[in-house]
Amino acid sequence: MLPTQKKQFELYLKKIRTFHQNAYILFGISALIVIGTLAFHSYPQYRKAQAYKLDIQQKEAELLEQEAALKDEEEELQKISAEYEKVVTEWKPVLDTVLPTHNPTDEIAVFLEDFSITADSDEHPMSLNTISFNAPKKGAGEDYYILPFRTTVEADEYNFKRFMKQIEKSGSLNQQDYFKQNPVPIMSIEEIQITLPEKKDIDPALEKQKNGEEEEKEIETYIFNLSMQTYFRLEEGQTLEL
Repeated sequence: MLPTQKKQFELYLKKIRTFHQNAYILFGISALIVIGTLAFHSYPQYRKAQAYKLDIQQKEAELLEQEAALKDEEEELQKISAEYEKVVTEWKPVLDTVLPTHNPTDEIAVFLEDFSITADSDEHPMSLNTISFNAPKKGAGEDYYILPFRTTVEADEYNFKRFMKQIEKSGSLNQQDYFKQNPVPIMSIEEIQITLPEKKDIDPALEKQKNGEEEEKEIETYIFNLSMQTYFRLEEGQTLEL
């Protein structure tokens, strides 16, 4: 190769290298511009995406907390329900006695007779003379029935006060208010009529005969005509039997 040709060839190679270098620089600048443009437009979207992601994570954490709280509430509800069922099972016999699920004419008659027999003594007499029941009627709330009845009791003041206290405590769930360790059906006294004892006419001759003798103390008794009520309910599906 001639010296002139060699020199031209080297010059040509130098131009090619310069072009490649300029092309790389231009490409790099173009790449930076593209990347910068993408970054400029993508960064807000990236921030939004990160915000959405953080919000989703927070919502998931809140959901887990709510699920845990709901599980605790369900467990507590099951516990309360079990305790309620236990109480109902234990107290149902008592409640069915205090507020029967049927017309309780027999129970009331038995209680009144038993009370008068138990209370009767030489010092404090008491007797149940009559008892009669009227037709039951619906109560104001219509979820219970009222059974009116009348009874006549002869007793001294002491036993009648005992009777009144026992009626006042009827329907109580406290064992200290029971009669003979049994709950008493709920009752109320609506009206009381009292007949005072009659004074006996004594023959003056007999009165003289008793002079100097120790008189036997006569216990005053009263006749109480009582207008009373007791109450009962019907369970679902039951019909009223008069």
